[in-house]
Amino acid sequence: MNPHYDIPNLKLTDDYLTDPILLALAWKRAHGYVRSLNWYADNFELDASSLFLQENCDAWANELSSKKIKLKPLELVPAPKTNRWKFVEPNSSENNEGEETEGEQCLNWQPITGEQLSLRPLAHIGIKEQVFFTHLMSCLANTVETEQGNPETPLDEVHTKNVVNYGNRLYCYYDDEGNAQHNYGATSIYSK
Repeated sequence: MNPHYDIPNLKLTDDYLTDPILLALAWKRAHGYVRSLNWYADNFELDASSLFLQENCDAWANELSSKKIKLKPLELVPAPKTNRWKFVEPNSSENNEGEETEGEQCLNWQPITGEQLSLRPLAHIGIKEQVFFTHLMSCLANTVETEQGNPETPLDEVHTKNVVNYGNRLYCYYDDEGNAQHNYGATSIYSK
């Protein structure tokens, strides 16, 4: 690998933040994470970003270099909350699918009618914004995770070793001095 890239020790510098290759790595992480975990993601936007990845990363690097960053606002995605469902015979008055079957015994699986359908607001974040913040997170990971302390510290030592957080942690290795090492190229982003 090019000695210019000290991947294990990314820092929050202009050189690292505006590097198109590191932005492409951040895109890979953000793209994989969004596609695998967000059922409400804009798959067309994700596909389009992959078709022109080199051009996108160059444009994003130039935008970051110019310090004239234009972020899209979050897009509201009204998503239904859990609702109670039931099996209904196809020809019953409760069947709201209007399907009829001939000679087959089957049931339709549908929400219970008459119940209030609740919505919760979720947010869609554009792929460019995901890349920017994934890259920023990766540049800060070692510093922030070292500061929070090793979450594998035994309970009787957490106060003396100043562990302040156990949840929503990045996947890291810790050396004997408690320094975190987040692997930028790893497929796991968060600890489980």
